[in-house]
Amino acid sequence: EDGGVPHGAILAAFVEAVLGNDDTLLADARKAVRRAVGDAGFVDACATAASFNAVVKLADGTGIPLEDWKA
Repeated sequence: EDGGVPHGAILAAFVEAVLGNDDTLLADARKAVRRAVGDAGFVDACATAASFNAVVKLADGTGIPLEDWKA
């Protein structure tokens, strides 16, 4: 699914690869994102993924509780 976002399926696959542990899949996903949205869009996608990852780590580190429905 693309979520109604241009190149959404490619970006979703990139996020899955970023969160996974398959280096080949990640390399392929990076290439696909760069082909779809260009270098600047690729940097934006990486920055967005990194930002969300940082927010989660900050929340975990400070002890902000996770809502039951999110677990």
